[in-house]
Amino acid sequence: MRGRALKVVADNGAKRVEPAPLVVEAVALVEAAAPPAPPERISDQVKRLQAEARGLAHKHVLSLKTALEELKVLAEDISSGGDVYPAGVREIARRLVEDCEARAQAVASLAMRN
Repeated sequence: MRGRALKVVADNGAKRVEPAPLVVEAVALVEAAAPPAPPERISDQVKRLQAEARGLAHKHVLSLKTALEELKVLAEDISSGGDVYPAGVREIARRLVEDCEARAQAVASLAMRN
């Protein structure tokens, strides 16, 4: 019986005790219902929406300013690109550089007023 283990189990007459089933009671949480908020007055809603629209319009104006500045950089690159670019395109780009700079400054100035 080499390599085998001998297992001895004592039988002392004890009975196996099964654990009692776990009982969970469901407890309903009752929150104190807050009284419903009164509906927003139309005049307050109009003011809130107007303020939101002004904020979005300001962001849009700043996006225009940024786009003009980016266009100026692109136009500078083309206008100084030499003979690789057609002469007419270089001339338009040169004019755009001046125009975009002035327009971006005007947009920024107008945006600061509001």
